[in-house]
Amino acid sequence: MYLWNIHFLIGAILVSIFTDLTEANEKIWSHGMGNAYNTHRRILTIPTEYDGKSWELVFNLSKSIKSIPNMAIGSNGDIYFFTGNDPIKSPEYLVCVTINGLIRWKLYLERDDGMTIDGVTNIVSNINGTLFYGISWFKDENYLNKICRLSNPETDNPIEKCASNTYFFQTFQGPLSIDDSSELLIVTLYGESVGFINTTSLQIEYQSPFDIGASTGSHYNTDQTGIYWIGVDDHLRKVNIHGETLLNVKVNSGENQKYAFNKQQNIIVGVSQNFTTTPAPFIVSAWNVDSNLNLTLLWQWNQSVEIATSSTHPVVDDKTNITYVSILPYISAIDSRGNTLWKTEITSLDEIYKYSLVTSCLTLNTETSIAYVLISTYDDSNQQTPKVLFIVPVKTTTGAVLPRINIEVHPDLLTYVQCPMLVETQMLYLPWYYASNTDILPLNIIGIPQITSS
Repeated sequence: MYLWNIHFLIGAILVSIFTDLTEANEKIWSHGMGNAYNTHRRILTIPTEYDGKSWELVFNLSKSIKSIPNMAIGSNGDIYFFTGNDPIKSPEYLVCVTINGLIRWKLYLERDDGMTIDGVTNIVSNINGTLFYGISWFKDENYLNKICRLSNPETDNPIEKCASNTYFFQTFQGPLSIDDSSELLIVTLYGESVGFINTTSLQIEYQSPFDIGASTGSHYNTDQTGIYWIGVDDHLRKVNIHGETLLNVKVNSGENQKYAFNKQQNIIVGVSQNFTTTPAPFIVSAWNVDSNLNLTLLWQWNQSVEIATSSTHPVVDDKTNITYVSILPYISAIDSRGNTLWKTEITSLDEIYKYSLVTSCLTLNTETSIAYVLISTYDDSNQQTPKVLFIVPVKTTTGAVLPRINIEVHPDLLTYVQCPMLVETQMLYLPWYYASNTDILPLNIIGIPQITSS
């Protein structure tokens, strides 16, 4: 009896610890995928009520700097993004929109007269809601590179503090991450090196050599032992805060630098393709990156394909250690040993052919046990192909497909879409813009209720 009580108590403590870790991971917006598990979900530390109504807003984007991947959700559920009306100077503003579709503020991004934008980073947000981002401008041979911190963004009077640094040079869209302690920013710097930036001083504390595999596509994650990323050379790297190499091992990423990091189990999960055969099958791999061990391949899961198709990044449920991935026309659930729990068809081969469908994003709400797979037309070679955009919700406990969420888009214009972003169990943001030859592109953002039951 006493032994059973001890076991029950230990189990309860472990569940409590894992639940706390889950909430901590989703209470910050640590990089472009939301968090290490790639759920694209934020738990609020400043409670906010969504009124349950759908809404849509339209802003402007510069054709040269398309800032959809740079968005973030704040600690009160607001969404932050860059926008602007000038095709040369954009982005001109950082904008805040509430979960009920109201513009809270527009912050002008100050720069020297005549300077042109060269690149921006994504926006990150710590547990207190403070935002961090970076911007680079140029004029002739002069450059202005700013690392910025925005305090009190949940109010009508945010406070911006920026610092300039020559090496903080961003081209197009640079990756930015914030560590678990919110003391360091991790970013790709000039020369494709890795930099660590102090969130208080906004100064670069460490810059790596130039041959460390960093790029604008890098995807940085952290834990208490170090910083992880997969380089353009397909090497999985881990360094400590002093830049000392802890891991440097070639993995079969197939130049796919997006991966999920299960911090509780010290496991990284990635998706690649075997291009030695046609059509190329997909491979989902899991590696142990425990700080006391060398890199260990735990399992691999394969999906053959009948046609050339697309895949989402992997998403991990840290409560169950189940990995979810969509490789059209399916979505699959894979357990912690690499076994298929279920595999569900979410579209048909006929529909893929008719609309030239692709998927690149999967979003997960572990509280409601619902995954959202984003699917859209991505082929501009045939002007006669009708353009569609929709989200397929799937119940992750059973693999059951729920009614589609169809988004009305222009039937003749290609859409570029950001992953759906979730605010607790309340609502879902979906941003997209249309392909166009014009200098200014319309940025559409919708807010709709999440599905809370099946």
